[in-house]
Amino acid sequence: MLVLLPDVVMADSVKVDFTARLVNYVALFALDLGSAERPGLWQSVEPAERRSNIVMLPDLTRSRRLIDDFALASPVITPNGDGANDELDMRFVVFKLNAATPTLRLYDLAGRTIASVQAAPTETGQRVIWTGRDTAGDLVEPGVYLYRLDLGAESGSDTRTGTIAVAY
Repeated sequence: MLVLLPDVVMADSVKVDFTARLVNYVALFALDLGSAERPGLWQSVEPAERRSNIVMLPDLTRSRRLIDDFALASPVITPNGDGANDELDMRFVVFKLNAATPTLRLYDLAGRTIASVQAAPTETGQRVIWTGRDTAGDLVEPGVYLYRLDLGAESGSDTRTGTIAVAY
């Protein structure tokens, strides 16, 4: 995060209030100061109180939940190239896993795998985009499909399932 101050601060301290979403048990907030007049020259800032730049979330370690803020842009996609709902847009936050590789698998109603897509990290979590194409690259037939989002974790609530409709 970059905070731009309107004027050069001459005081010995500055208070900056901000809100951040933490998804790991411990987060370290480091700070460096610089001046627009001297880009590339940074000064490290030490916390006023010992360890005041460390935030711990003890409730997170006791929780088995690993997926949060799960959202689909639309439960119906129409991959016809008109720019409206052409793809499945799934966003979510992963808690407590640093090396997770979330994978979305799509199945037809007979349980056959239609497609598999890996999530990509974003500034605020993870995102999966499915273009309505099967593993061969062909557009799937209109209908209802099952999805399973899997983090691949060894324990905890690491999956989400649901349905997505494809229409033309």
